[in-house]
Amino acid sequence: MYDIILIGSGPSSMLYLLYLVINYPELKLGIIAPNFDIFHCTYGLFLSQIENTWIYDLIKKEELFSHIWDMEIDCYGKKLNIPDKYALINNTVLYNYIIDYLENSKVDIIFGNVNDIQDRKVFYYANRNTLKCKETKFILEGIGYRKPIGLQYRMDLVFYKQIFYGFEVKMGKKHNIKKVILIDWKDHNDNLDTKSFCYILPLDEYTLFMEETILVTDLVKEEYYIILKKRLRNRIQKFNTKYIIKKREKNIILLNTCIPKSNSYSFGIGQGGNMINMMSGYTIAYNIYHIPEVCKLIVEKNFNTKLVYQNYWSLKRKILFLINYSGIELLNNLNQTETAEFQYQYFKEIVKKSYYQHKITFLNCDSNIDLKQFIKSSSYYFKLSEKYLYKILFYSFYNLFSPYKIYYLL
Repeated sequence: MYDIILIGSGPSSMLYLLYLVINYPELKLGIIAPNFDIFHCTYGLFLSQIENTWIYDLIKKEELFSHIWDMEIDCYGKKLNIPDKYALINNTVLYNYIIDYLENSKVDIIFGNVNDIQDRKVFYYANRNTLKCKETKFILEGIGYRKPIGLQYRMDLVFYKQIFYGFEVKMGKKHNIKKVILIDWKDHNDNLDTKSFCYILPLDEYTLFMEETILVTDLVKEEYYIILKKRLRNRIQKFNTKYIIKKREKNIILLNTCIPKSNSYSFGIGQGGNMINMMSGYTIAYNIYHIPEVCKLIVEKNFNTKLVYQNYWSLKRKILFLINYSGIELLNNLNQTETAEFQYQYFKEIVKKSYYQHKITFLNCDSNIDLKQFIKSSSYYFKLSEKYLYKILFYSFYNLFSPYKIYYLL
C-alpha cells in the first residue's frame, strides 16, 4: 500500500510530489497520469505571493523564471504602476528539475487514466482494456478543470471562468513596451456584450505575448474565441508593422470551483480543489505557497482525508472564499467600462495603499492573518466610489449571510 498517490501530471501535482519527496523521504509515493510532458501553458505569477517560500531553496529565482518584469495596468488610458513583480515560469527548467529529482527517488511513476476513486483505492486503465487498482492511505487529486473523480463539492455554485485567446507575436520593428501590462482595457467595435481586456508580456524588444481575455463569465461559447481572436488582431495592427504569429494559445481558466466535502475520497489541489486565486484564476503560486501546510497536515493527521479537509478549509478560509466569490459575482455583473473603472479604483485605493489586504484576499497569503491588521486594511474599501462600495457590500452580505451558504460552508 502507498502512503500517498497523486493524480495528474500538471504543475500542481508535480510540485506537491517534489515537496513530498524532499521533505518526507520515508513515504511511499506514486503518481498516475496518462503522460508526463513539459508543461505547455504560459504560467505567470506574482512574486510577492511566493517570497521566502520553499521553492527558492531548490531552484534559483533566475533559473525558475524566464522573465521577471515590473507591472502596470491601463484602464482606458489611465495607467497605474503595480507594487509587485510579475514572473514567467520557465516550464522546461521546472519540469526537468522535477523529473531529474524523481529519477533518483523511489517514486512509482504510473502511466494510466484514472477511472474511479473509492475509499483508499484508485482505479485506472493502464491501456484501453486493462483496469488496475492501487491502494493508498491518501489521494491528492490534481485534475485541472476537468470533472473531479474523488471530490464532491459542498454546494452547487456557478463555476465562473476566464476565456482567452493568445498570440506570441514577432514584430517587424521594436515595440516600446517595457513592463507587463496586466490588464489593458479599451473599447471594441464588435460585440460589446463580450467584456475583454488584453494581457501583454514583452518577451524581448521585438516579441510580445498577448492574450485577449474575457475576465469573468459563467458561459463558454465557441463564438467567444472568434471575437477574442479578432480583437487581438486589431490590437496588433495598431503597432503599424508587419508581424509573424509564432505561437497560438487558447484555453479556459476556472476562477472558482467550490470547497470540497470533507468526506471526499481525495484531497483536491489546483483548480479542481478550489486552490485558486479566485479573482485571477492563477493556481501555481497559490499551491506553492500552501504546499508545506497541506503536506504537514497529511502526515500529522495520519493520512485522514476528512481531518485534513477540516483543518485546511478552516472557518477563516471559508469566509475568505465567500468574500472572493462575492467579488467574482460583482465583476460578472458589471459592463466593460464599469469593470475597467472598478479595477482601476481597486488597484489605486487598495493594492497601492494596503498591500496587506491585497495579499490576503487576492493573493491568498492567508496562513498567518493578524485580525486587527486585516480589519484595519479592510477600511480601504471605503475609499472606493459609492457605486462600487454599495455593490461590494451587497454581494458580500448576500454571500456571507445566505442561510444556504452558511449551512453548507460553515
